[in-house]
Amino acid sequence: MMGQIILYGMGAVLILMVALMIGNARRKARRETPNHDLRYEFYAEPLDDISEEFKDALGDFAPPEGKGVLMVRLSFSNRGKAPVARTDFTKPIVIVYPSFTQVIEAAFSEFRGARPDTTSVAAPRVNGNSIEIDPLDIPANGAVVFNIALRGSPEPEGVYGPLAGRDRILRLGEASADDTPIDRTAQQR
Repeated sequence: MMGQIILYGMGAVLILMVALMIGNARRKARRETPNHDLRYEFYAEPLDDISEEFKDALGDFAPPEGKGVLMVRLSFSNRGKAPVARTDFTKPIVIVYPSFTQVIEAAFSEFRGARPDTTSVAAPRVNGNSIEIDPLDIPANGAVVFNIALRGSPEPEGVYGPLAGRDRILRLGEASADDTPIDRTAQQR
């Protein structure tokens, strides 16, 4: 009788261990890198208190001076495994700032990391509190950087660029519904 209780107890512990191992394996399932993972990020400094390092990064970009002018470096990074081609976009990229923000000037600055085959970038178009950028090529693990001068908030209200079923480009580190781990065991069935 005592032997049966021990045997049942060991069986229950074994079943519990297997269940925990399966659950742990599912939690650790790595997220598959999408073909296109376009994200944006920005950094800003006030023009009247700009650091030498930031001034060097701006290069020849020299907007008119004035009170309250912020200098912004905004980059689009493709963390996906395939290049983003200008033909992948269905419309231009639009960066919209809060209504109280006035964009003074915007210009292409540079490519970072991997460079695309076609490096021509059309000049961004400024329209009050927004900037429109024609579709462009961004290689996998590459980035394109723009310099912007504005008065108001340096943080965009929204960045839009219809690409691969998404209308919005997310900020680096911002989670989306697509950022969930993929269960590879379910894919192999």
